[in-house]
Amino acid sequence: MTIIYDGTFEGYLTAVFDGFYSRCKEVEIISEENYAASLFDAHTTETDNEKSSRVFDAICNKLSQNTAEVVYKAWLYRKDSIETDIFKFLKFAFSQGRDVTQMLQNPRVKRVVGAANTVGTQAHKFLGLLRFNKIGNIYVADFEPDYDILPIIAQHFVDRFRVLPFAIRDLKHMRVLIHEGGEDPHTVFAKLEEAEKFVDESDDFEELWKGYYKSMTIKERINPNYKLRQQFMPKKFWNNICELKNEQ
Repeated sequence: MTIIYDGTFEGYLTAVFDGFYSRCKEVEIISEENYAASLFDAHTTETDNEKSSRVFDAICNKLSQNTAEVVYKAWLYRKDSIETDIFKFLKFAFSQGRDVTQMLQNPRVKRVVGAANTVGTQAHKFLGLLRFNKIGNIYVADFEPDYDILPIIAQHFVDRFRVLPFAIRDLKHMRVLIHEGGEDPHTVFAKLEEAEKFVDESDDFEELWKGYYKSMTIKERINPNYKLRQQFMPKKFWNNICELKNEQ
């Protein structure tokens, strides 16, 4: 049985609920955007907040808060049938009645925990890789992460730039975080096409960053192979790092 959901985490948890109660031995969960019509049985589930809350509460209370975090980060992986893998992981975890995230000898656990760790590692790296350009009265940062990490890095920047208006645009997953700033700041997530007012253009802020980068460079310590720098700043992300655009 294939369960199609709307691409939201709440929608995914609703699909998990339906999958558990379907009594089908084989359940595949896939988002609408990734589903390709087939002759096999498919069920489209509508997001149900009550169902999703019941699943999330069960994960937290019957398994652990850590398991809930692993499930969420793994879901943000967004690749290679991870939704189905998480469903299998949860079936196993509930059958054990406890946190199984340390049971890495189990392939279902290893797959999901590995995806969650990969997402967490990239999210941590981007805390230092984002570059903000000032466009009008707002600071804008573009990036193209491999995984859908914007929801888990958002709070870091909201806390850091609380009173400043800024936007972070994920050009790969087509979503934007908009933070209005001010004394009573308001933060929203939106689809990228809903934020067309944030246009791409150069500004003095980018030139200021380039100047800072140049002044901090020690010529005698430049490594022409860039191996260490690429370890922390992978070259595939340089297009959105202003001081490295011309070095690709």
